[in-house]
Amino acid sequence: MFRRSVFTDPKIAFAFHRIFGSEKHKVALLGKYKVEGPPQTTIEKWAYFFREAKNLDIVPEPLQYPPIVEALDAARIATFTVDEWDDYIRAGMAIQNKRGMLSLARKEGYKRVWKRG
Repeated sequence: MFRRSVFTDPKIAFAFHRIFGSEKHKVALLGKYKVEGPPQTTIEKWAYFFREAKNLDIVPEPLQYPPIVEALDAARIATFTVDEWDDYIRAGMAIQNKRGMLSLARKEGYKRVWKRG
């Protein structure tokens, strides 16, 4: 039976929940798998993620795999304070606003070209 004590780090527990949801039986597979050298397969990458996520400051090259990058981000934001969360949301909104401005500028540029043409 799955026990909550499997994960000692809340960041890892949160990331696991976001990725696997109720498929808790996969913990047993990851716990038994031994990785030597850089991870190559998807299973090796996940095993490396669950063992080393709490020690990572940057995403290493072998883990540049979209679901793992998302899981690392989920683990990172899981422990944000209220102020850090607000800053994170504001930064995301600023990025989206800039994308909107670029999109609008592109549309306005097309309109000007069509008017001249």
